Amino acid sequence: MKRVERENVTAAADATPGKPEGRLSADVSAYRLESVTFDRLDRGDRRFEISSFVEPSELQDSLAAEGMVTPLCLFETENERFIVVDGFKRLRWLEDSDQPRFQALVHPPGTNLAVLWRKRIEAKLFGPPLNLAEKAQVVQKAAEFYPPAEVFRRILPVLGLSGRAESVAAWCRVSRWNVGHLEALARQVIGERAALLLTRWDEGSRSAAVRVLDLLRCSASLQVEILERVHDLALRDDLLPSEVLGRAELREILDSEELNRREKTQAVRERLFDWYAPRLRARREHFARELERLSLPAAVRIEPPTAFEGGTWRAQIDFSNAEDLEERARLFQRLAESGAVERLMRGPR
Repeated sequence: MKRVERENVTAAADATPGKPEGRLSADVSAYRLESVTFDRLDRGDRRFEISSFVEPSELQDSLAAEGMVTPLCLFETENERFIVVDGFKRLRWLEDSDQPRFQALVHPPGTNLAVLWRKRIEAKLFGPPLNLAEKAQVVQKAAEFYPPAEVFRRILPVLGLSGRAESVAAWCRVSRWNVGHLEALARQVIGERAALLLTRWDEGSRSAAVRVLDLLRCSASLQVEILERVHDLALRDDLLPSEVLGRAELREILDSEELNRREKTQAVRERLFDWYAPRLRARREHFARELERLSLPAAVRIEPPTAFEGGTWRAQIDFSNAEDLEERARLFQRLAESGAVERLMRGPR
């Protein structure tokens, strides 16, 4: 059985990665369905692998229930060996199935590898959902075999990644992270925005951040808040982010057996804020103490200016009739005459 499929694709005339202009040769993209024995596989050549870094349990269940639905895709080398192009997870199942041979779609020797990579990328773009680690690898390979404008305008949106000018280079850097960091990305320990922030950190600091985020398992927005605060502290104090994350006060919070993850996250946020703005923290605590001493009714509220900057404070009252309004007015008069409001506004000495 033989099937010929013609591709009309654009890439480098010489298939040089990073210069995808001109037209790739398509007349060598023919492939055939062939019965292949395992001894002809070159298992050490995994150039086409895009790792998921998580166990494909649902795929394994499907294979166990229905067997192979889609054949593997292979590339035959000049020495009549086969390299896997697509189907690495299915191959593991085949190897455990005790079958002597299997059916595969085989691309012949001489097939333009850029054509194969583009096929591989397109299959990933429109196949099952990808985790962030897989998306990073797809972006990195797309940057080699597609025009830069197409990667930015089409590939990133299809993957659901933010399309900023620097995003392509950033995700290429993510794709080169070590296995542990990519596994954390695949397990959703690290969100998209947090991953992009961590591309600017040294590997040691990134490792420290991954450990903290893995312990906290907080939301994507809180990940960004924590990382940005650590970055700002490191910049201000001329430290590495890992030195900020390694402080004893933080380690005590993270190692606590009494706090759950939510409580640890809040405690870490508060401690970072204390370090970042100690005077503002002290001002907030003073305001809270003085306000509690006033024992104001629920219908009366006093609010400071944002970050206690500026001279305009706000008093708000709720009332349902003229008598209520008069009573609230007398309360504010007493507060002003007692000096309590002045202490509230003055801040700690």
